[in-house]
Amino acid sequence: MSGASSSGMFGDEALRGRAVGEMLSERACNLAGKILDRCGLERASAVIRDASPAKQRKIDRIKEQLPSAIEAIGSSLSAGQSLQQSLAYVASNVAEPLASELRKVVWDVNAGKPIGTALQGLERRVPISEIAFLRLAFEVQGRTGGSMREILESASGSLLDTVRFERALHTATAQARLSTKVVGLTPVFLLVLISIMSPGYLGVFFGSGVGFLMFTTALLLDVVGIACIRHMVKVR
Repeated sequence: MSGASSSGMFGDEALRGRAVGEMLSERACNLAGKILDRCGLERASAVIRDASPAKQRKIDRIKEQLPSAIEAIGSSLSAGQSLQQSLAYVASNVAEPLASELRKVVWDVNAGKPIGTALQGLERRVPISEIAFLRLAFEVQGRTGGSMREILESASGSLLDTVRFERALHTATAQARLSTKVVGLTPVFLLVLISIMSPGYLGVFFGSGVGFLMFTTALLLDVVGIACIRHMVKVR
């Protein structure tokens, strides 16, 4: 019994530690992005912000949800509902985070925007090729006609193949992602080690302007390194 409770306790601590680590990583990415914005390096800022763990998890989850959502839209259209009704139906039945994004699309369509424009807004919020593919499918059907369900089934099948490929690639790039964690955690480990071995050293270091500047520069370079590694293993 005590072993089980200890295991649960350590599991909870690990989950809390991971959550705190991801929160700090996201804040570091946002801080580095703001600094690079001030320096006029917008492209580098965008790369770093894209490396935010929370944002990446949201994008990955939406990618996995899209094939079934597109298939549900096609089925709803075949049942005689309008595109607007189909989007509202799927938005009310799909899980987060796709549900809130589809609701925004429905609100835009209700406000009088064309479906292509509403999906462009979704594409800006969730910058993945799958959203652009869906938008093009609607635009092509609007110009050429044809069966919307067949187009959506084809789109759903293509997106499902993409998701499967990305899962396989995720496994193949595990070593590079481990390198990202090593790059991010090594400075923290060294700070803790130095504070234990030389308790007064960090106080003197952070107490000087040069030391604080060096620390800020090292932190920025560390975040840039993490962002570069994540960007290299990211599927395009």
